[in-house]
Amino acid sequence: MDFDERRLKKWRQGRRERGLPDDAPFQGNPVLEALDETPDLANYIEQAIHEGRIPEYVGRELIREVASIDGAIGLYR
Repeated sequence: MDFDERRLKKWRQGRRERGLPDDAPFQGNPVLEALDETPDLANYIEQAIHEGRIPEYVGRELIREVASIDGAIGLYR
């Protein structure tokens, strides 16, 4: 399953868990929610490095990319 398919599946799952239709408006601030998620993503990558699941040089680059995304999203809070 590609990224867009996984993303849509997760969206629909979240909607079902909340008893909402797929097209219901998002409740909350999506920018703040995204900013809350980026540290988690970086922490998951850090753990994957620690466990040897991804090479350290790859993980460090991924964490830099997550930090860049975090900074870009943060401009719109």
